[in-house]
Amino acid sequence: MLKTFLLISLIAYVVGSSVVPEDTSVIGQWKVFCSEKLYCSDGFHCCDASHCCPNHQSCCWPKSDTRCCDRSI
Repeated sequence: MLKTFLLISLIAYVVGSSVVPEDTSVIGQWKVFCSEKLYCSDGFHCCDASHCCPNHQSCCWPKSDTRCCDRSI
């Protein structure tokens, strides 16, 4: 009985540690939450509550449409 319990515990531990949700950050990275439904991963920043841009680009709003633009513009 004890061997069965230990075996089941070991299997549960291995399965649980190998299953990683897709949206989990990699160690050393972090998420920036822009709203309750959106986050920008490492290397991106929030433009508004529904858009992210890479850190090397800024946010711009031509014709009220959110886009990522070069910082020189």
